[in-house]
Amino acid sequence: MDNLQLFKPEPEKTGEILYKPLERPVWSENKAALIAQYLQYFVYITRNGTYIDAFAGPQTEASDQAWTVKKVLETEPKWFRHFYLFDKSPEQVKKLNTLADEHSDRQIQVHKGDSNQMLRSVLPVESIREGEATFCLLDQRTFQCEWQLCKHVSQIRPGSRKVEQFYFLATGWLSRALTATSTRGGEETIAAWFGNEDWKELISMSSIERAEVFKGKFQEELGYRHVKWWPIYSEESGKGRVMYHMIHATDHDDAPKQMYRAYRKTVNSSESIDQLRLQV
Repeated sequence: MDNLQLFKPEPEKTGEILYKPLERPVWSENKAALIAQYLQYFVYITRNGTYIDAFAGPQTEASDQAWTVKKVLETEPKWFRHFYLFDKSPEQVKKLNTLADEHSDRQIQVHKGDSNQMLRSVLPVESIREGEATFCLLDQRTFQCEWQLCKHVSQIRPGSRKVEQFYFLATGWLSRALTATSTRGGEETIAAWFGNEDWKELISMSSIERAEVFKGKFQEELGYRHVKWWPIYSEESGKGRVMYHMIHATDHDDAPKQMYRAYRKTVNSSESIDQLRLQV
């Protein structure tokens, strides 16, 4: 682990503050904790929240600790009131309905179907009021999230601040997936995922270059003010291999700082809730 190269947030042309280099990694097993930690920080600022999860079912049977929406629902204070959860697997939807029943004090909608189509129907353009802080998790496995869905999410709330997006890029196996899927005749699937035919340029890129491409897409095509990628590592490999790059897109000026704090907190649990309240 001494040779592990961790992510150092880069300065932007807008004069954004520099952060200290990250000294320890967030493991893929803890990515749900990272999202929940960030949302806990941010709800102290917003005092309200709507949570959208386009692929909401648990991705692993090993532990509920890896189930993001469950972690968010269990986080205090319970200022997130509205939840929109999507999954096309009947078994996953059943689990989501059980989870919703366990949290009947919240307004939770569970929808069965492909979120690429259904989310646009359930949450049309400008369907969430301007003052409602809204966050959307796009925790796809590889090519499940079509780019048009990202574009639609950016238009759900009117005003100067778009819905924040947490987009997971499957860095660890993307090279193999691009080759295998295109070889099997799945080029249309990849094009829908990327948004156009330029996806072929990704094949010869490094993982960081690909993360930068998606950062640019959220900034230039969707118009987000702040976009950063955050590495999620594989602990199982023992070699610090990056499995995902989480792209965080937001229009809130304080959000990058809170995400940086959440990343550090996820690998260092010494910060107390009283410290959090004092620092926000």
